[in-house]
Amino acid sequence: MRVSYLERLNPEQGRAAEYGVVPGASTSPPLLVIARAGIGNTNTLCARVAHLNVSGSDPGRVLPITFSRRAVAGMIRRAEQICLQALGAMAGAITNGVIWAGAFHAVGAFLLRAYADQIGIDPDFTIRNREELLTRLVNGWPRSRIGELTPWHCAGATTV
Repeated sequence: MRVSYLERLNPEQGRAAEYGVVPGASTSPPLLVIARAGIGNTNTLCARVAHLNVSGSDPGRVLPITFSRRAVAGMIRRAEQICLQALGAMAGAITNGVIWAGAFHAVGAFLLRAYADQIGIDPDFTIRNREELLTRLVNGWPRSRIGELTPWHCAGATTV
């Protein structure tokens, strides 16, 4: 029998939320969910986080990542609500144990800075968007070769 917060998911979302979860186990295998925008990714992540927590996983070992800061705030709020509905008063200990969630790029930047010394980069690196990169590229590009610039020169627009 599925619990109520999983019943709201479609079959694919439900499989993602329940994947590898063994009640009472402190860990579950990692899961990467890739889906196009607007089809319930955040709901699936919320249900997964809540299901892991309700099933006994250590909330400090769960790192939900999504693509926008707004989605992160909503995801944490919804996961907390699901835990509260499923566990009642016991939910506070679990939701307080969720250490961190974040947007994909923020988590990546944090980890790069945290482990910069170990991976051999300067922790004060700068991430530039495409416009900034193009400006720097054009300003440093020989004027006689400006016509050779293509969108390819700006692909992967981050610099470390």
